[in-house]
Amino acid sequence: MAALWIVLLTAEGGGRAFNVIVHEDVREVAEATAVAAVLEDGWHDVRVMRSGSISDARIADAKVEFQEAASAAREFGWSMIRYRPTNLV
Repeated sequence: MAALWIVLLTAEGGGRAFNVIVHEDVREVAEATAVAAVLEDGWHDVRVMRSGSISDARIADAKVEFQEAASAAREFGWSMIRYRPTNLV
């Protein structure tokens, strides 16, 4: 049974941050899917900072952006949330 994974990534030397929510069975596959999604979106130097599975109860308590992204991930396989430039490295 597939789980929802939240994968935090950076791109362009840490100047951009993304959360990609992926509906997948295995963490490594979820991380690879998230990296591919960000690369496909035109970013470079993409790195996984951390990832973890997230429960339905936690999604229900999250901001509406995460709830919508979780729904999209269940439907399409993944969904991306972009943030303003930040320095995470």
